[in-house]
Formats: sequence, structure tokens, C-alpha cells
Amino acid sequence: MRFHIDKTAYKILKKEQTAIDRSMLLVGSITPLATIPQIIAIYSAQSVENLAVFTWILYDLSSILFLSYAIVHKLTPLIISSTLWIIVDSAVVIGWIIFH
Repeated sequence: MRFHIDKTAYKILKKEQTAIDRSMLLVGSITPLATIPQIIAIYSAQSVENLAVFTWILYDLSSILFLSYAIVHKLTPLIISSTLWIIVDSAVVIGWIIFH
């Protein structure tokens, strides 16, 4: 079964897709920045007391899987977001390794 979308509807859908793509790129780039206070806390206090490192390792591993998926499917917003998550998650894990 095939569906037909007229040119006007296609342009509207394409415009909406572009807007959501830009939104996701922005959100995917900004959200990992929420981890920066945790990183600052670890490195400035040189303490990882009460840090659940297993959680951060799982975050890191899931980001690696998401990055792999994004590369295979050429999903730029997800590539950027996953890369940033890997950086910040790894910074937390490395801080745990150094200060544990």
C-alpha cells in the first residue's frame, strides 16, 4: 500500500521536521551541561563520597551504544548528544577512579 502526500503537505511536514531537528540538536547539546556541577563538585572537593559509580558507568555504556546507533543511522543530533554525554559521564567516572 502506498500513501500520497501532495507537495504542500510535504513542505509543511519537512518544515516541521527541520524545526524539531534543530530543537533536538539544541536540547541534545545543552542537556549534558547539567552534569557539570557534579564534575565540579567531585574535582574541587576531591571527594566521591556517596557517588554511585556503577550508575555513571551504565550511563557511559548506554551513551556509547547510543553513539554507535546514531553513527550507523547518521543521526547528527544524537551523535552530538551521545558524544557530549560520553565526555561528561567519563569525567565523573575518572574522578571516582582518581579520588576513590
